[in-house]
Amino acid sequence: MFLIRYEVSRRRTFYRNLCQPFGIYAANKMVGYVMVIYDYDIPEYDIWHMMIDASEQGRGYGSAALDCVIAYIRTKPFGDSDRVALTCSKNNSAARKLYESKGFSATGVEDEDEIELAMDMRQL
Repeated sequence: MFLIRYEVSRRRTFYRNLCQPFGIYAANKMVGYVMVIYDYDIPEYDIWHMMIDASEQGRGYGSAALDCVIAYIRTKPFGDSDRVALTCSKNNSAARKLYESKGFSATGVEDEDEIELAMDMRQL
């Protein structure tokens, strides 16, 4: 399993200092996608749209990808924050279990059908 950076188009140069999308691959087949965003206003890193194709779930790709994403964030490519946040559906117990196993915990912030989870990389 490995991540491949997607190059940002010239039209989206603005985003170069804010985000980095990754394709999640297994044996040269794309099995998912994730994006790392830096919110300069808070400041914090956000993991957005982490998705593993339904036919590829349960094989450890999400866990391995999350490890890679956290390792990438540890390099602090956009800013110096140690806070990492993400959201997941309240009904997605498998995703929540995965995130909690990596050190994320619910913050109490909810928006419609999603909950926010966050971690402080200094506490890992």
